Amino acid sequence: MIFKGAPDREIGSRLKTVALVLICLVTTVRFASAQGPKKVFSGHLDSVVMAAFSPSRSEIVTASFDQTARVWDIESAREIRQYTQHTGPLYCLSISGDGKTLVTGAQDNTLRIWDLPSKKPQRSFAEHSKAANALALSPNGDWLVSASSEPAVRLRSVAMDVPQASVRPGHTAEVLAADFRNDGAYLATADSNGRIILWSPYLDEPQAELAGFMGPVRQLRFIPNNQQLVSASDDGVLRVWQLMPSTPVKFDVAATPIDWTLMLGQSQAICVAEGGRAFLLNLTSGAIVSEFPKMETTATSIQHAPNNSWFAISDSTGKVQIRNMIDGQIKATVPCHASCINEVAIHPDSVRYATCCDDGTVKFWGQPVAGEEPPKPLQSWQISDTATVPASCVAFTGDRQHLLVGAVDGKIRQWNIGNGALVRTYDAFTNSESKAIREIVVTPNGQWFVAVGSDKTIRGWNLNDGASVALVEQPTEVLRVSISPDSTRIATTSTDGNVRVLELKSGRLLQTLTGHTGDVLGVAYLGDGQSVVSIGRDKTMRSSKTSIVGAFPIHEGSIRSLAPFAGGGQVLSSGEDGRVLLSNLSGGTEARSFRVTVTPGQPAKDGTAAVPATYQAFKPTAAAGRVDNQRVAA
Repeated sequence: MIFKGAPDREIGSRLKTVALVLICLVTTVRFASAQGPKKVFSGHLDSVVMAAFSPSRSEIVTASFDQTARVWDIESAREIRQYTQHTGPLYCLSISGDGKTLVTGAQDNTLRIWDLPSKKPQRSFAEHSKAANALALSPNGDWLVSASSEPAVRLRSVAMDVPQASVRPGHTAEVLAADFRNDGAYLATADSNGRIILWSPYLDEPQAELAGFMGPVRQLRFIPNNQQLVSASDDGVLRVWQLMPSTPVKFDVAATPIDWTLMLGQSQAICVAEGGRAFLLNLTSGAIVSEFPKMETTATSIQHAPNNSWFAISDSTGKVQIRNMIDGQIKATVPCHASCINEVAIHPDSVRYATCCDDGTVKFWGQPVAGEEPPKPLQSWQISDTATVPASCVAFTGDRQHLLVGAVDGKIRQWNIGNGALVRTYDAFTNSESKAIREIVVTPNGQWFVAVGSDKTIRGWNLNDGASVALVEQPTEVLRVSISPDSTRIATTSTDGNVRVLELKSGRLLQTLTGHTGDVLGVAYLGDGQSVVSIGRDKTMRSSKTSIVGAFPIHEGSIRSLAPFAGGGQVLSSGEDGRVLLSNLSGGTEARSFRVTVTPGQPAKDGTAAVPATYQAFKPTAAAGRVDNQRVAA
């Protein structure tokens, strides 16, 4: 088990004046009340930035800026041996699973491989042009992956006498972290742009990519169950990834889409496109299942009934076409408004529907009745009595009793569809120059709704009391959103071709899905809650399975080290905030905080011996748990 401090040189300069020592907190996993370290290992002359418990559980190996690596006996707290061949500060080390091989990397641009317990390196490599930032040995010690400040990953066979390591292209920024999966079948590397790439030791090309945070990923660890990966960045957030993520699949829909509606719990969608096309799309294969009769007018929006028996298409002339789901034949054409309808929404009862229009009117309709000419709305509202304020979007609340209407004045109005009364007005985007509201989406659990503005923001409200619950600012203009079935995540589309997955409550970025070359016009979660499909102006549909499991803020500032603990159910970490934490991977809750209390020395007194200081200063740069979970070191 290895643990590592942040490789940036700033840490070294800040800590060099402090002359840190390694503090080993020897404790059981029972949360005892006693605080403070049980043993102290002293001897390094500069910052200790990385260490590893030996598989035998009896030793600790440390790497320091004092240009040495040292091996310590845990029980006696004494130094056993010292490695002094590097000519620069050490930044990283790794021990093989069998405890027979040690690898160290330093500022002298070299990697040195040691046969434990020999004091002389078996081999030395100077293949990096800069200092090694990260390295990792495979569990059996056969493979070594290393990275420096270059955007390149080098992999070599330790057993074979190969003169040069193979370079794995893929990263475009400085590689900061690396780790092998416990079965040795995969390794992962991460860079300063937030990209995590999964590799096979036997294949040159990347096997998968995890695109999550836009900042540097400095820590990376596989969980012992081989099913998950944890990463950490400068934001103090622990991110948990599910392995293996599926590779995004691209499909050509052959027409520029205008709008689509996802069939609930299914893998199909009805899409309307330019030129009056309407078709049923398979979201798994990207194939057009069936083509519906072509429209003679320009479609503006589409929505299907929850019971999948019919769908409605609104158009630019103020009409709504009601069509059969099976063959797309027109059942009725309803003249709902005098000008362009911006959106149609179907009530959860699969019978009634609502429309909103450029003329500032909003109407609530029942199914057309034979012989009724023209059909009459069940309710009708006007956005403003003094001016024409176009209504831009509509959505029904989860309780089925209310209609939410967004308008270009930046306000959202909530009406009771039974008595027509105005229930509440939300001043959503009135403080923005771009006030128009693009879309309103209610969470599947019915507790919240979110609205998309044309000012690069997404806002949310609690439907029970109307309180604002979230404000998310995006780097580019947001076009559409979709909420996961469990109401915990939101997928957003934008004008930059990306789909971003956010945590719904906090707005924290979880993952970025790339691929489209222009505006992403639609996005939807599939029934499994992990698969996201998007459709773009580039006439392509992309299907991706999100790999993010959770994102938990556990430290204030950068996380300097990560180490799996308790079989992978917990993770031990140290942060720039000076804390050493044990956190649960399920929910990110704190299991324990390890405290270090300064114990000053006491001079000798009459009849008593001098009491030495426990240590001079302590600021954690790394932390780890022993494989048996009986010891914790920082």
